[in-house]
Amino acid sequence: MKVYKDMPSKSLYKQNILSLASIILNISWPLLISRQTENDMDNSERRIHFAAMITTGLLGLTSLTSAFRKTSGLSPFRIFLVLACVTGHGFLGVSSRKALQSHDKTRAIQYGFYQIILSLFAVVMRRSR
Repeated sequence: MKVYKDMPSKSLYKQNILSLASIILNISWPLLISRQTENDMDNSERRIHFAAMITTGLLGLTSLTSAFRKTSGLSPFRIFLVLACVTGHGFLGVSSRKALQSHDKTRAIQYGFYQIILSLFAVVMRRSR
């Protein structure tokens, strides 16, 4: 079996799929809660929120493990920025969920959009070299 040097590895494909899933789920969370009519979270909203938090957390973990394996080529400052964005995303996710549970829909949507910005920034910082 021939292996080409310029061909990306399977782990890179998995990280790209994880990045894409994270961004799609983070975009769908504020859109979903902006369209709801009642103040409580239903099962689909809980699933979307949980999936967005899990995929972004896994994105941070894969960035951290690739940084320790020295395969990422990222500087320590960029790795720190990616991890700071993922951590901030987690705090904003909890704040968004709590704001929605306390019937403050505008603040929940606002935190959701901040999550989108942080996840996009983390993916861009992870991808640029």
